[in-house]
Amino acid sequence: MVKMWGLFDAYIGTERTITDGMTNLSNYYQLNIRLCQPRKGNEKGHVERSVEFIRRKAFAPGYTFASLEEAKQHLSLILQQLNERLHHQHKIKQVELMKKEKGIAKPANTPFDVADVIECRVDKYSTVAIKQNHYSVPEGHVGKYIKAKVGADHIGYLLTESLPVGTVAIGDCISGKWISTII
Repeated sequence: MVKMWGLFDAYIGTERTITDGMTNLSNYYQLNIRLCQPRKGNEKGHVERSVEFIRRKAFAPGYTFASLEEAKQHLSLILQQLNERLHHQHKIKQVELMKKEKGIAKPANTPFDVADVIECRVDKYSTVAIKQNHYSVPEGHVGKYIKAKVGADHIGYLLTESLPVGTVAIGDCISGKWISTII
């Protein structure tokens, strides 16, 4: 399921502008974007039901985990079990159907990069603020604009296109937190 705030840049009347991230995703996987009409639940029920099915099968029995890694391992195990089931129509395992599709699909040259690249200014404390969290950068860049590649679990800094400044691991961020661990 794609949240609406991640799909559109602008939504005025019936005109919708798709974000660069969604366009990149569709180009990478060679998919056509088909938009549902707003407030028409009957058009998006299949996707919503699929997400609800995985959530119910994976996280309804036990929804507390000691770490994000434990939750990822649990989800992976449940998905493997679900993919071993027989397809309702073809009467063969889901894994076998995926293997057939992989044989037909065009291979990707590189893995898809889901990180956003943003430009931010290094403040007088030699930190950059990203989503209300402050991350330290090496000294000597105060007042300069750097590009930050913000991923789900890390932030990479680039002073220029070819000179990496550093990478920061993102833990469980709390709004307003100061983070200074550079990997």
